[in-house]
Amino acid sequence: MALFYHVCTGAFAGAVRLLASYHVEGRQHLPKGPVIVVSNHLSFLDPPLLGASLHRQMVFLAKRELFHGLGGWCVRTYGAIEVRRGEFDRKGLEEAEAVLGRGLALGVFPEGRRHPQGGMGRAQPGAVLLACRTGVPVLPVGIIGTERVQKLKDVFSRPTIRVAVGEPIQIPSSQEAISKTYLAHWHQQVMSAVAGLLPEPYQGAYRAAGARALALGE
Repeated sequence: MALFYHVCTGAFAGAVRLLASYHVEGRQHLPKGPVIVVSNHLSFLDPPLLGASLHRQMVFLAKRELFHGLGGWCVRTYGAIEVRRGEFDRKGLEEAEAVLGRGLALGVFPEGRRHPQGGMGRAQPGAVLLACRTGVPVLPVGIIGTERVQKLKDVFSRPTIRVAVGEPIQIPSSQEAISKTYLAHWHQQVMSAVAGLLPEPYQGAYRAAGARALALGE
């Protein structure tokens, strides 16, 4: 898996530098060791873009519908964990915890699907639940511009793509039952941080929270 991942990510990094106006901000915020990377989701390019931008081997949570046929083999070999979207998936949760236990970066798109119009949709709190259970920091990331690439031919339009990396958020871990109120509070903090890395048109459902984060310099 590692060889396939690094070959694909290296090829993608070269292609995006050649075919797009591409810039990464805040890469210095990426902590060493295990981390949960939480990002908005605009295009099929977003997973390899995160790997290329953060310079870390990443494993992604992906909806089970992607794990079919040749495409499914590629997704699994690239380094993805199959999860049931919108449901509590104990097996997926345990696999994700195992990835973090190995010191890797786990990539999560908590909106659960792409939003090619740019605006963020309402997200699920699975990433925050993982952080609460493991004590692993959450790294908010904002992606801008990949919504212009929805088909392979779109890469030749030389889109402007920016990846903004925020400061990690350390959520206190808990060995006790995690209340819905506690989970909702930290989920809002994380999604506000992602929205705060994006221009207002991209903030969507988190527009007010993102504006507050920008004003506070979070």
